[in-house]
Amino acid sequence: MPPDENLSGMQATRAESIHRFHHSPWRFWIAPLLWITMIAFGGGDFFSSAHTYVWLTHLLAGFHLPFRTLGTVNHALRKIGHFCVYAVLSILLFRAWRETLSSKNPLHSAIRSAWSMHAAVLAIACSALIASLDEFHQSFTPSRGPAVRDVVLDTFGALFAQMLLVVLFIGRSKSAAVNGVRPRG
Repeated sequence: MPPDENLSGMQATRAESIHRFHHSPWRFWIAPLLWITMIAFGGGDFFSSAHTYVWLTHLLAGFHLPFRTLGTVNHALRKIGHFCVYAVLSILLFRAWRETLSSKNPLHSAIRSAWSMHAAVLAIACSALIASLDEFHQSFTPSRGPAVRDVVLDTFGALFAQMLLVVLFIGRSKSAAVNGVRPRG
C-alpha cells in the first residue's frame, strides 16, 4: 500500500472518531463529572467552615464587622454556596440526561423538545444522591461533619434549577410560537 493511502486511511479513522465523539451523548457528561469532582474536593478539609471563616475575615477586614456578624455571614455564604453548587449540578445533569435519553430513541431524538420530564427527575435524583455521598464523605473528614439539612438544601437547589429550566423553556416555546418558529432543542 502506498504511504499516501495509509495516511489518508489514518486521517479518515481520526475524522470518524472525532465525528463519533461530537455526536455522542457521552460528551455531555464531561461537565457534570468535572463539577462532581469539584464538589468532592470542596467537601474536604480545605473548604471547612473554619477555613472559609479565616478567608472571610481577611476579605472583609476593611468593613470592621463584629466577630458575631462574621460568623453569620460565613454561615449564610456557605449555605448559599450549597444551594448554588447543586443548582448548577442539576442543570449540567439535566443536559447530560436529556442528550443520553434522546440518543437511545432515534424518533425521540428527531422530535425532541428542549425540556424533558425524565431528564429533570433524573437530574434531581442524581443531585440528591451526590449530595448524600458528599455528606458521607465529609463524615470521614476531621474538620467536617455530615448534615442531613445540607442534603435537603442541596436537593432544593437542584429542584429550584429544574423549576427555572421549566420556566425558561416554556417562555422560549411561547416566544417561538408567537414568532412562528419551532424552538431548537
